[in-house]
Amino acid sequence: MSERRQRGSNAVRRHSRARGAVIVVAGPDGSGKTLVAEHLISVAQARGPVLHLHHRPHILHGASQHDGPVTEPHRQRAYPGPLAILKLLYVFLDYALGWVLRLGPTRRAGGTVILERGWWDMVVDPLRYRLVPLPRLHRLLARLLPNADRTIVLDAPTEVLLARKAELPAEELVRQRAAWRELATVVPHLTLWDATRPAQEVAFVLGPEAATVPERRWVGLPPTTSPRWVLPTDSVRVTRASLRIHRPVSTRSLAGWSLGSVVATSGLLRLLPRTTPAPWILDRVAGLVPAGGTVATSQSNHSDRASALILDAAGAPVSITKISRDPVGDAQLAAEAAAHERYGQLLPAPVRVPRILDVDTGLLVFEPIHWRHQATPWRLEPAVAAALGHLYQIERQTDDTGIGHGDAAPWNLLHTGKEWYLVDWEAAGPNYLPFHDVFHYLVQCHALLGRPNAQAIIDGLHGRGWVGMNLRAYAAAAGLELETARHYLPPYIEGSMPAADIAKSDARRGRAARRALLEQLGATTG
Repeated sequence: MSERRQRGSNAVRRHSRARGAVIVVAGPDGSGKTLVAEHLISVAQARGPVLHLHHRPHILHGASQHDGPVTEPHRQRAYPGPLAILKLLYVFLDYALGWVLRLGPTRRAGGTVILERGWWDMVVDPLRYRLVPLPRLHRLLARLLPNADRTIVLDAPTEVLLARKAELPAEELVRQRAAWRELATVVPHLTLWDATRPAQEVAFVLGPEAATVPERRWVGLPPTTSPRWVLPTDSVRVTRASLRIHRPVSTRSLAGWSLGSVVATSGLLRLLPRTTPAPWILDRVAGLVPAGGTVATSQSNHSDRASALILDAAGAPVSITKISRDPVGDAQLAAEAAAHERYGQLLPAPVRVPRILDVDTGLLVFEPIHWRHQATPWRLEPAVAAALGHLYQIERQTDDTGIGHGDAAPWNLLHTGKEWYLVDWEAAGPNYLPFHDVFHYLVQCHALLGRPNAQAIIDGLHGRGWVGMNLRAYAAAAGLELETARHYLPPYIEGSMPAADIAKSDARRGRAARRALLEQLGATTG
């Protein structure tokens, strides 16, 4: 851990509540629950009393075939519907009494409760308990029970689980893994953990910053079970600052952002139902939050990747952080950090890149940029175009390829009033054709924002209008002739064409706009 993250982690520890914890260890058969639970117990015993339970508190006694190792978990048939409901109610009563008589007192005394499987295991694997699926009733009853301080769900590739314990077929393990991943989006304080990592590493949940959750209040936007943005509402100032986790570009998104700012200023956002950022996100950024600070989060289109805006106690941005919990995302963040450092530093003024504050596996931390809204975000400035042309020519090859950012667009170009910051360098590299970055900016704006129109782009190829000014600025900085731009636009359009089978609306719009632009270019040159 870097010195910076260590200082943040110490601050979180100082401001956490001093109490024990209830920790659930769950996951499919073969994920290593027993090994992890035993390790947690050995660590927790040095800190205070430990209560180790399997599946439920066991206040109510009775025959159970699920309180120890099971070699044939699905051997018996499920109870008929009425009996299954009665059993679920029986287990619920056991949990309710258990929280009052065993779990709660142990936690208040500063002890640690290690519960294997737990309540949600019955949702994922009902047949193990001879239950029929009762997800609605199960979730309704769960609302009446206290939440565990942390639920660690051990996950591993299906082939690894089968090699460890072949008690369930592969298709059942695949189903259970998917079910746990779905629950991770709705169950408070549930974290998916890579079970192929050493069991000792999971002991982080016994740290004060992990076993307890600071008293914070968040709301989700939109207010659904899976909001894209989770914003803190500690104060009006903090809430307004947290809105900067999203940078609106289109007229519609800017209107929505402005409305959100008004509502945040009025304090009405606090009337929305409370929510909590995904536990895995909080885990990754815990060491970055300063004393008394908080975090706003933004979920990406990929469930295992997100961004977080770290704020101090006064609501001032401390950092903007990209995080991942899957190998592909980890690799992308590592590639972005390398390209950011390798190519971003080559940009001339007035274009810059934000400083990287920290890099770790699945973590990339940047300094915050106080950007301003732009009235015409689709209108590229010649100074920016020239900087992109300068970047291209630094390592220009004999085949005319050179360095490109790869995704120059309004949402990746932050204007502070005096200079521009170019972000998101994961696509950067040395193999781009001339004019790629400026073409990408213009065509993306044309497709998704409606400006410039096709005719303005075509006129720009001949040096006319503001598009022509940008193409001339790029060409001059890159050591190219403006006339060559018309030869490189069709290859760019074809190479950037979204696949026909992509279902996302932006991709469909991008494809349609590019095809129409190609047709108009053909008609013009023909």
